Amino acid sequence: MVNGKRERPAEHSQSWNPDLSRPDVAIHAAKVARDAFLAEPGRVSFSLGTNDGLLYGESPELLAAVTPQRWFRERPDYSNLTFRFMNGAAEELSRSHPDKFLGALAYYWEENAPDFPVHPQVVPFLTADRSQGYDPAFWREEFSLQERWAKAGPRRLGLYDYLYGVGFVVPRLHPHLIAENLRHARKVGFTDYFCEATPNWGIDGPMTWLVAQLLSDPNQNADVLLNEYYERYFQESAVPMRRFFERCEEQWMRQPGHSYWLKHYRNESQADLFPSALCAELRQLLDEAGRLARQSKVQARVAFVSDAFGVTERFVVMNEVRARLSRETVTKRLAGRVGAELLGAYLDARREFIRYSEATTARQPLAFSTILYPDFLRNDPTLAAIAALGAGGSAGPRVEEDPARRVLQGRPELSVADGMAFARAVAVGATTERLTDGGLEGALRPEWKIAGLPYGVGLPGGWQSRVEPTRTHVGEVTAAAARSARARVGMGAFFVCRAGADVALTGAASRDGKPFRYGVAGHAAWS
Repeated sequence: MVNGKRERPAEHSQSWNPDLSRPDVAIHAAKVARDAFLAEPGRVSFSLGTNDGLLYGESPELLAAVTPQRWFRERPDYSNLTFRFMNGAAEELSRSHPDKFLGALAYYWEENAPDFPVHPQVVPFLTADRSQGYDPAFWREEFSLQERWAKAGPRRLGLYDYLYGVGFVVPRLHPHLIAENLRHARKVGFTDYFCEATPNWGIDGPMTWLVAQLLSDPNQNADVLLNEYYERYFQESAVPMRRFFERCEEQWMRQPGHSYWLKHYRNESQADLFPSALCAELRQLLDEAGRLARQSKVQARVAFVSDAFGVTERFVVMNEVRARLSRETVTKRLAGRVGAELLGAYLDARREFIRYSEATTARQPLAFSTILYPDFLRNDPTLAAIAALGAGGSAGPRVEEDPARRVLQGRPELSVADGMAFARAVAVGATTERLTDGGLEGALRPEWKIAGLPYGVGLPGGWQSRVEPTRTHVGEVTAAAARSARARVGMGAFFVCRAGADVALTGAASRDGKPFRYGVAGHAAWS
């Protein structure tokens, strides 16, 4: 129920959850599970895991169940709601199938252990981004949470990990964190394990291999197992290859800042963990391993990692040049031949990252899971840089003679004509007419709320927003930078987001009578 009306979700949609506050929903879930067990007597469990959409509705019963609002890990805490539903379904099922289980996800808004015992036939799988264990506070909280779940009452308990993989093009190695979690969870009574892996085998291989070994006995020594991996797989190149992966793990564990769910996932911020100086150090280790390799199979294995790490190197170069170009543009220092050369360097680095990574994954398809290029390329300062370079002096711009024209020649990423037309329009203040709904100005529509939680920020015109409810985020459109005649890139007002929320803004406008889309997205660290 939303805004007083029951909604019927579209078929195959996953952006919703049923009204978990209703007893008849739990009874219906138990019936569906019972039918599945009757159809497949050998089946052990039936899944009732929550959907990923974070929409629960706002019926009076549900509001009563989640009021007053509770928080855990800076997100809404709906564990009592969800596991009261699970208990109801399990109790109903136990009348006919006392030996069967109902699987559940202790996931995101349900990670916290509830205030009451959980039915023994419920199997919660405790989810967490355990790579965040570099943060001691998260580490202590996670182990305490595992212990509380172990005392909650279920006969079986699962641990759920995210060994990505997809969404990363830098090494995300934390094998010792995972080993410690497996050891601790087994000690306190966890019985089952599941992970989303989607491995980048070229840069993350040892971690997934280690987990596979530890599942047979979590009390094995992780370092002994990793030594076996390096010595048997890389053989004569074992020493530098071990140091390469250990150095990648050290870098992940030394990262600054507080932890949050899937930090750096699908975000360019991950490049900051592996600056060029560190990449050069890691490249030396790979080169040494290549020189030591004598057997053809070892040469191929080293080359596999080396080629994959080349994607990381090029991504880091692109991001560093892009960051400098963005800073120079925003601070109005981008000008002349030097500015044009910086723009050219960025476009070249961007093109090289795409070219090399596409060629590498075509040749070595196991090196990376799918590279989500839009996530890493959408923050593109090109048009803003062209506008800055074409702004000219007080006598007005002379775009045709600007060095930006030479930079854009022969680069298919951006049309020279489009870029110059945009620069000219910005320079003479024409964007107000050309992008009539492209600025964050005008009357604000009410923000989108469900059950008192904000799912959007009130925006004007053609803009739309999507905000994940969290305890820490505050989003607003400020008047401090209202659009003027010389606004850059058609955005003249600031959107501010405090750390802790995923945010996406999209809109539609017209340019020269032709519609086009625009948008920005990010996580936590931008405003």
